[in-house]
Amino acid sequence: VESLREVYDPFLATLRAKHPHTPIVAVTPIARAREDARSAGQRALIREVVTARIAAGDKRLTLVDGLSLLGPHQLDGLV
Repeated sequence: VESLREVYDPFLATLRAKHPHTPIVAVTPIARAREDARSAGQRALIREVVTARIAAGDKRLTLVDGLSLLGPHQLDGLV
């Protein structure tokens, strides 16, 4: 999570600087067979960074909760 903390916001800043009018969709991690504190930490960090950027005025940034795309109850049959 700490390595993601170092790079995630700068990555979004670089992407936004190069493409100021392009919509960006940030997606938190989908469910994993073995959920752990790392997964929860990554989701929280992404939420925090994206929410702050939206609050700072980035109207073309959207956050999608990965668990809403593929949650723990939908992992049957996945490898």
